[in-house]
Amino acid sequence: MRIGAFLLFAPPDVTFDRLNFANQDQTVAAFVQRIEGFYLRPAHDLAGLRHAFACGVLCCTAIDALARYENHREARDIRFTAWIADHIPDLRTPPLAKRFHEDFRHGLVHEGRVKNGGQFSFDTAEAVVAEDGVLIVNPSYLLPPIRSGLHAFATRLLSDHAHYRGFVQLLEREFRAELATTGGLRDAQSRQTR
Repeated sequence: MRIGAFLLFAPPDVTFDRLNFANQDQTVAAFVQRIEGFYLRPAHDLAGLRHAFACGVLCCTAIDALARYENHREARDIRFTAWIADHIPDLRTPPLAKRFHEDFRHGLVHEGRVKNGGQFSFDTAEAVVAEDGVLIVNPSYLLPPIRSGLHAFATRLLSDHAHYRGFVQLLEREFRAELATTGGLRDAQSRQTR
């Protein structure tokens, strides 16, 4: 996202040119701010406005992002369902995690819809309900475990230097164009952790 002449890494004010990967605390804080600012706070706001579908889309996208960065060496399908099983108690069983991945995540990303009759709804008193073979997910119940998973990941990044180094390498690879545009890529080698 561009604001004026700057590309935004995390709202409201962390621009790519301000990233310093040698500063572990700052980088992890910026990543948390990115997930909170682009996904979780807007999802919370949408839940307050009773926009279940839009809230659910942002929840799925946040899970996808966290699974990508936390388990980047795993295959896409494995890392998403593993992240769900590790962090979302109501989707912890392999059949539910797989169904959520296929019907919700795949449906939303590839077709712009939830597949197989699945639904997002605020009308359930539980996070996940199966009615007549249809999976109904209350996205407001997804937000706390996603946020908890984000903070657990941040704690791991701060305490495990090897994991942090792999995380930074992934950021540099995935945001190569953004870092180059802001002049940050040529400085990335000097900022990279050892």
